[in-house]
Amino acid sequence: MEYIRWTLRLLGDVFGMGVINRSFALALAILFLLGVGMVVAGAQATAPFIYTLF
Repeated sequence: MEYIRWTLRLLGDVFGMGVINRSFALALAILFLLGVGMVVAGAQATAPFIYTLF
């Protein structure tokens, strides 16, 4: 639960930085890269279990 709260706070801070600095593209790019990183980490964690199905 603490990890989810930390992640949401991080996302809010990054978006807030983009609003304050008027750099929405930078904030969205950072959020996009963070999302891609989370997908890659999730795929690496589940890959061994998927391979055993075949």
